[in-house]
Amino acid sequence: MAKHSLKTKFVIIACLICLISLLMVSTVSYITSFKIVKSELNQKTGETVLNNANIIDNWFKNQNIFVDNMAKDIQFNGNYSNYYLQKYLEYKLKQQNNQVLDYYIGFTDSRFLSGTNWLPPADYDFKTREWYINAINKKEIIYTVPYVDAMTGKMVITIAEPLYNQGEILGVLAADIMVDNLVELTHKAGKDSPGYAFLLDQQGHFLVTPAKEWQPAEDSLHDAHQVMNGRYLPLFNSINANDISMVLLQDYDGGYKYFFTTRIKSSNWIFGEAIPKSVYVKPLNKLLFSFIIILLISLLIGSLVILSAINGLINPLNQLRQAVLSFSQKDFTARSQVDSEDEIGDLSKSFNEMAAIIQEYNHNLESMVEARTQELQDKNRNIMESINYSKRIQESILPDLVNYHGIAYDDHFVVWKPRDTVGGDFYWSKQKDDTVFIAIADCTGHGVPGALMTMTVNAILDRIIDEDRAQMPAAILKRLNRILKETLRQDTPDALTNDGADVGLCMIRPDRKEMIYAGSKISLFAYQENEIVQIKGDRQSLGYKRSRLDYEYTDHQLSLDNQMFYLTTDGLLDQNGEEINKSFGITRFKETLLDMKDLSMDQQKELLLEVLNKYMGCENQRDDITIIGFKI
Repeated sequence: MAKHSLKTKFVIIACLICLISLLMVSTVSYITSFKIVKSELNQKTGETVLNNANIIDNWFKNQNIFVDNMAKDIQFNGNYSNYYLQKYLEYKLKQQNNQVLDYYIGFTDSRFLSGTNWLPPADYDFKTREWYINAINKKEIIYTVPYVDAMTGKMVITIAEPLYNQGEILGVLAADIMVDNLVELTHKAGKDSPGYAFLLDQQGHFLVTPAKEWQPAEDSLHDAHQVMNGRYLPLFNSINANDISMVLLQDYDGGYKYFFTTRIKSSNWIFGEAIPKSVYVKPLNKLLFSFIIILLISLLIGSLVILSAINGLINPLNQLRQAVLSFSQKDFTARSQVDSEDEIGDLSKSFNEMAAIIQEYNHNLESMVEARTQELQDKNRNIMESINYSKRIQESILPDLVNYHGIAYDDHFVVWKPRDTVGGDFYWSKQKDDTVFIAIADCTGHGVPGALMTMTVNAILDRIIDEDRAQMPAAILKRLNRILKETLRQDTPDALTNDGADVGLCMIRPDRKEMIYAGSKISLFAYQENEIVQIKGDRQSLGYKRSRLDYEYTDHQLSLDNQMFYLTTDGLLDQNGEEINKSFGITRFKETLLDMKDLSMDQQKELLLEVLNKYMGCENQRDDITIIGFKI
């Protein structure tokens, strides 16, 4: 029972919580102040941008009014003679104090009049120009994209408005107006700004910018949508949603700036100011610095109190923690040295008692585990020795096809890949007089059970051939089915097994240049006339409880004319791929055979294994795989 409760210590912690609460209040106060200061900064900068944008907007409205008044004068007078209009354009041009390069009219009847008496060259067609087409289509006053005039080197825009006569469009009145005033207004706004001012036209081209490489040129304007891999696209996205938008971007000079932008209503141009981030956040940083100083002082005082209060609590806990850590790292002799008369002291005593019990139990358990591990290792070694010996026995029954009449060393290949150490696939061959038998079989099961089935089926095949009966492959399969069912006691109602095999059997008579094939769920693939032909086996397996004893298998007769033949179990066809979660399949197998038709048998084997391994990737082998290819 603890004599000194931890209650007193928790009272001290409660006092510390009060201190933390004070810090939280200070933080909330700073966040609120920060938002207020930031809002004031944004409002002040936004008002400046709007005022400058309104000045530019008024300039556009004045130009609008002048062109619109000219159009109304012409339409009111109704005099559309060349002489009158020529004099009228010259008169209006003189009133503009060199701010307008030219006033001109393009008529629908192809007449063209200019206040400067400019005569267009023969290849000039004003009806294809932007100012004419847009004014005709929109039926209102329009602004063209700014351009640099080739003769004056000045930046110019064209303002155009359609002329009507009794409700029908007669032509288009246009004015080429220099935008020097706009450039000067923008530069002036930039001088009053801690950053710089910029101006974009309605399509986002730079008209005023401090970046030398983006200055307007006679042959091109630079699109803010495209420069620097679209870095300025957020400007357009935000301005479409707000009258005044603010976006933080990395500028052309590499520095980060806050961009305040707005659209000029009359022309849909964009005016904005870019303020360096360092300038923008300077008052915010001052506010933050003040709060940090206050917080640091509070934290310093609070830390002294906290350190003094918790030392008495933390030190015993650290000692106990170190003992537990050492114990967890298998130092079962580790014990806690805390002997205080409180809850931690009681916990330390309980830990020491528990550690002593575990130490004794662990000693006994290690002895038991060591003995059991040795026993399992001995059993596993004996099992693996038996399986490896079974593999040698199974491999010993596999024939060598080279020794048989009509099959040369270079005219065949064999792929035998059990899924486990031993497997349920095998290939078989035998020669009886001038007849050669070649078979491939897929027995029920994998591993040791499958291997036992291969020994059984192999022995039955040898027995059938050795009985010296001149039987065709179909008859051999029928007899194999009957003997296998008898051997496995599947012909009785209380049969204990339901095993069997799928077999493909070839009977080759080289002297007669013929081959007869019969199959039980295994197909023969033959290369004939530049294609791979599949000779399907019957759908009746050998053995199993449900197989019919009276089932008649089908013989398929083929001629031997330097052809190639292939047999495969379903292990290859059903194998899944790593990248494609589908089986290898008959179609892919036939395509592979067709691709390697001109290779030697050894090369065919290498290519087939390469295709299979590439298809499998890291996918595990699902079944035993056996493939035979031969040429006669």
